[in-house]
Amino acid sequence: MTVKRASLLVKRILREHRLCKHCLVRQLPNASVGISSRQCDICGGMFSKLDELTHKITMYVQGYEFESFLIGATVPASVIENEDHIRARFKLRGGESLKTALTSQLGKTLQQTLGKRVNYRDPDLVIIISPYTQDVELNPKSIYVSGRYVKRRRGLSQKRVRCKTCNGQGCEECNHTGYTTGGSVEEVLSKHLLQYFIGSNAKFTWIGSEDSNSLVKGKGRPFYAEILSPKIRHFDGTPSSWYRGDVAMIQVELMKGRPIANQTFDMKIKANTIFEKDVSKELARTIEDAFKDRIVEMDALNKPKVLRKRVRDLSFKRIGEKRAALVFESDGGLNVRRFVTGESHTTPSISSVSDCQVSLDEDKPFDVLGVSIRE
Repeated sequence: MTVKRASLLVKRILREHRLCKHCLVRQLPNASVGISSRQCDICGGMFSKLDELTHKITMYVQGYEFESFLIGATVPASVIENEDHIRARFKLRGGESLKTALTSQLGKTLQQTLGKRVNYRDPDLVIIISPYTQDVELNPKSIYVSGRYVKRRRGLSQKRVRCKTCNGQGCEECNHTGYTTGGSVEEVLSKHLLQYFIGSNAKFTWIGSEDSNSLVKGKGRPFYAEILSPKIRHFDGTPSSWYRGDVAMIQVELMKGRPIANQTFDMKIKANTIFEKDVSKELARTIEDAFKDRIVEMDALNKPKVLRKRVRDLSFKRIGEKRAALVFESDGGLNVRRFVTGESHTTPSISSVSDCQVSLDEDKPFDVLGVSIRE
């Protein structure tokens, strides 16, 4: 469309509608725009309030750490319909939409005001503005941390246990948390991480698991955590307070992105076992010889699949007439209880090699001495 023709069309539009300069230029970028109105039949004068919106957003993002952002907007359907009606009436095509123009202009202004950059692909912070109600919603991108934990007290489960009364929905019984308050590793780790990063929730990826009555020793068990809606995005080092208490968190690091799923790992275990018959030196040698380097097969839980895990370097220490401590290394994912008892078609097991039933000491079934992720 020529400039002359565009200018004539502008005059026709303005005879029927009040449009601000921004909305006129959006419809006819090549037109020479002269008279325009602060009132507007399309945006309702919204473009004249951009400084006010910018100030409000600036106030909202205080306290949030971010280097990049993206602006989104929710515009009422009636406003979009008004613009569509005018475009159809005058056969206007290809102009920038109201929502795109608003977010683009706000983005440019905020870049200068905040000293941050717009990132359309992977922003640290997504800002959703409802310009006609002036509501602001902030959606920080999750951050991921890796770390290890040591568990020093028995009786703590690894994961939080859902409240049986409400099945995790939240009720008075669980103080509307959805979980029981008996204590868990997840609860302790979440508390520390959310207090530091000021996040809304933490989702964990565990590298193996242990019994609630097990201890986790040595360098601890690795874990990954996704921190949702964090205000803090940097990490200066593990606070000393995280080393104290029943659960100590160590070697915490900020990751560059999402952790790799289904990582393979090795573990070192001390199992406290009870035999149905007296433990002899001959039995100890038989068990040690059987598991110097042996593949153990067991049915996968809830899957028609057989798991194969290697057990290595088992040592047998007699601690009573019918009790022994077994220390061994194995592939990650070996079910220690089934390996000892032989349950669920686990073969060979300590029970099958011993030719008697062997069980774990329920008060202190097994301890995790070490866990290492394979490179």
